[in-house]
Amino acid sequence: MLTMVAGTLLAAVLVNARQGLPWQIPVIFGNWATRADYERAGTAVAARVGDAGVMAPQEIGTLAYYCDCEMLDKFSDRGRVIPLIDAQIQQSGPIARALLKVNYLWLDRTQEPRPAEYELRWVLGPSAGPDDWETWSPVTGVNHLTLLPTE
Repeated sequence: MLTMVAGTLLAAVLVNARQGLPWQIPVIFGNWATRADYERAGTAVAARVGDAGVMAPQEIGTLAYYCDCEMLDKFSDRGRVIPLIDAQIQQSGPIARALLKVNYLWLDRTQEPRPAEYELRWVLGPSAGPDDWETWSPVTGVNHLTLLPTE
């Protein structure tokens, strides 16, 4: 028991010695960028697009919070999720299909996806243009978000 406690304390000391205090990032970090990078990019995107709709990259939470713009994805725009729901119903077995049909009985399937004038993409490598925002994380390294008009 004493060995386990000593091992745990030693591990904590080693993590703190390696990371420094206070921690800049958690020991286990799965995001594609830091909060500060998402804050910087989200604020800049908001200033650039105004009220226009923006198709979101895969990781959206902190970015959308700081953008406070029409950041669109399958979770924020019901019109974009209806085809995914219908596909899941079709691919399911008979019991799951019946349950899903009951679950979505009153879903308004006439809803269209909201229009997006821009797309924000997460791209490997350092930034290269004026509508790029460089990001970093211990998981992905240096990459960038780029804002492109939709076609």
